[in-house]
Amino acid sequence: MPRVLLIGRGPLPSPDLHQVGFAQLRTRHFLAALSSAGCEVDLLLIEDDLQPGILDDAMARAARSDAVVSAGPHRPGALAVAAAGDKPLWVDIPGDPLAELQALLRAPGPPLPSERIAAAQAATHAVLARADAVSVISHRQAQATFGRLSAIGRDLQVAVPCAVLPIAFDFPLARRSPRTIPATGPIRMVLSGAFAPWLDDERLAEALSIAFTQDDRLELQVTGGGIEGHYTAGYARFSAWAARHPDRVKLHGWVPHARLEAILGDCHIGLCLDRPGAEPTLGGRTRVLLYAWMGLQVAAGGGCEQVGLLVDRGVVHPLSGDARTLANTLVSLCHQPPRQAGPTLTRHFSPANITAPLTEWVRSPRRVGRVDTAEALLAAQVEHLHKQLGDVHRSPTWRTLSRLHLLLRRLRS
Repeated sequence: MPRVLLIGRGPLPSPDLHQVGFAQLRTRHFLAALSSAGCEVDLLLIEDDLQPGILDDAMARAARSDAVVSAGPHRPGALAVAAAGDKPLWVDIPGDPLAELQALLRAPGPPLPSERIAAAQAATHAVLARADAVSVISHRQAQATFGRLSAIGRDLQVAVPCAVLPIAFDFPLARRSPRTIPATGPIRMVLSGAFAPWLDDERLAEALSIAFTQDDRLELQVTGGGIEGHYTAGYARFSAWAARHPDRVKLHGWVPHARLEAILGDCHIGLCLDRPGAEPTLGGRTRVLLYAWMGLQVAAGGGCEQVGLLVDRGVVHPLSGDARTLANTLVSLCHQPPRQAGPTLTRHFSPANITAPLTEWVRSPRRVGRVDTAEALLAAQVEHLHKQLGDVHRSPTWRTLSRLHLLLRRLRS
């Protein structure tokens, strides 16, 4: 088997880590799949987007590898494109980047700077112009990706493999059996994970306010929160709403795995509700699988392909409608028997099943034709500018001048 450079988001999940996102879980699953397939894996983790020297490191490792694979959205793929050189390159795009950009632009909150919009668009084109194989999160996203490849002229020249690798039903937490909602005592709902721009925090808060008046046993536990540097407005709104219900809502913030297990293990119903838009249409939901893994009854809605499949299989309770309709659904769940989600989720989302296309590709990785679009060239320049800035910040001259500047400021104050 070949030597593979795997570029993903770090740190990898551990019991003491407070904030673990989908990108880190995705990296964990890719690493396990490649290692189990017999590959010699050289793992490069991105813990800081402007990590000094990371491009030089990635290029040197790529030169010693037979193939390069990225895991998780955004930065790992951009770095892999910049570092791969002439090596076969598999780029993971789990969630359409432009759909996520649309969600950011439409969600209530501060406007995005035009530079951030342009950078996201350029990075998306750069990845598609270079990748020799692509993985996406849903069949709908695969169709959108074929359209983007055709739009840049790539698919006209050569077929770029595009594999659907959904979210894995596998978490670094002790798995729990499905449990019955109690006939007496508190019924604890939970909302866990990142407050992304496609989470419909406003409609959910309104529905919960109504449900609280209809059933005084209902409570809500919240783990996770905003994503610093990306989107925090949703969590700020939800926190302000929660402050009006101090006896019914508990905000835990980002917590380590041991604490997360305890909180979820004490709850009965997991919630997930999306805003309308392209991101829910093309994307997937980690929190839905996490709830099922922890034995919760799952209530979810928003048009996601993954959620629709699980609703059709009878393992997820559908959420839809206005706030009052949602509230009625939540109250009715208190009297529903538990649904057995495990067999369906294992069949459709087990790590070995979803990563099979990747392990098959690495057995015989190959290059396909590329297209040097203007966006791809600009994205490459941005990567090299990141490198040059890192070199400057590490230079003795910069450190000396920085100390001198700090001294002068102190003398003037």
